[in-house]
Amino acid sequence: MAKKKAKKIVKKAAKKAVKKAKKSIARKLGAKAKSIKKAVTKKAAGVKKAVVKKAGTVKKAVTQKAKSVKKNVIAKAGQVKTAVVDKASEVKTAVENSVEQAKLDFNDGYTKG
Repeated sequence: MAKKKAKKIVKKAAKKAVKKAKKSIARKLGAKAKSIKKAVTKKAAGVKKAVVKKAGTVKKAVTQKAKSVKKNVIAKAGQVKTAVVDKASEVKTAVENSVEQAKLDFNDGYTKG
């Protein structure tokens, strides 16, 4: 009888030990799984943030480029406009000079004749 009782106690203790071991393993695995999930989530968040930041800088760079091109075009247009105005005033001056010269020549010829 004592042998049977001892066997039962050993069996019960073994069962308890196995159950405890399973629980602790499950707990450890659960904790591990949680920390892995957390790390992955953090990483994903970090990547997302980096991508958004990158997109922001790209957009900014593109906008700046567009602005500088626009400024450049405006400056170029301004130079062209200035050149046209200069040319027009030169032509106007030349025509006025020619008309003046023609008047002088005419008057000169009229008085001589």
